[in-house]
Amino acid sequence: MVAETNAMIWATKQLFYAIMAKKVAYFENIDAAAISFAMGIHAILDFRMDDCMAGSNKSNGILEQYIDEFCRVYSMDKGIIG
Repeated sequence: MVAETNAMIWATKQLFYAIMAKKVAYFENIDAAAISFAMGIHAILDFRMDDCMAGSNKSNGILEQYIDEFCRVYSMDKGIIG
């Protein structure tokens, strides 16, 4: 499990470096942003699985909301970076 989590964080860092190179988003601290994103997605997926097993739908839309907010925060469109 630890190896898989580390692989997920590493892959997210690589993705974020590529996104930043393309000037799609800006990450002041790529390591922290990658950990935040990867672990956030991980927790949401766990919640969705638990929610499904419980026969509930309380997790509906949470993943999409998280991704939308993450993109909004780090978007180059905000004018933070020239």
